[in-house]
Amino acid sequence: MNGSPVFTALLADPTASLDSLLAAAGARHPVVFETVRLADMEIDVLQIEDMAAYVDRLAASSDNDHPLSLPFWAKLWPASLPMAVLLAKMRPAPASLLEVGAGVGLCGLAAAMRGVRTVITDIEPEAALFIKAAILKNGLADRATAQVTDFTVDRLGQRFETVAASEALYLPHTHAGLLDFLDAHLEDTPNAQVLLSCDDSRRPDAFMSLAKPRFSIGRMETSRTDEDGVERRSAIYRLRKSA
Repeated sequence: MNGSPVFTALLADPTASLDSLLAAAGARHPVVFETVRLADMEIDVLQIEDMAAYVDRLAASSDNDHPLSLPFWAKLWPASLPMAVLLAKMRPAPASLLEVGAGVGLCGLAAAMRGVRTVITDIEPEAALFIKAAILKNGLADRATAQVTDFTVDRLGQRFETVAASEALYLPHTHAGLLDFLDAHLEDTPNAQVLLSCDDSRRPDAFMSLAKPRFSIGRMETSRTDEDGVERRSAIYRLRKSA
């Protein structure tokens, strides 16, 4: 988890301006808002302007004392797009949503654009800073918040009608902690659900086997063609608490 006292202070300050957030983010690397079009909405998402150049600089500065740590949170993963579309089109929209391991926060932002009370979380303070900037840029401060959260240990003290996460299952040693976190933050109501998306090539069988005693599990496949003409197949899993 890489952060700075400046990030921590800005995340805790409800009066922090968009300019101050962008200045803090831009002090590390150039950043730019990119517009993502989903269904009938447009969402401005903060991105590292030249990710390849930034990774090259990280690699050049790494050594045995400072191992290379790649900013996976900053990538807009393909599996997050169908999840965001689902949340944008969901009718009726959930009353509340928690996004876990959000990265740049696209899914939570899409829900907030529909008027959903949304908490968008990531373990990386810099990711939460990017999310908070996007919340302000999109005019969502009245219904969305960004928060640093480690789902393996933290508890937020509230429950949500929907909990969503994209590509959160790639580290097997976090599965048990994630499952407990989902259970602790999902409402005990008939409509409450967990939505998990991942690339179709990554079968999350180990996590789903762990979840089966607590949740009923459904699966749907999605397919989209990206801007390079490549077909991207993803799976979205819907989990509901077992009776």
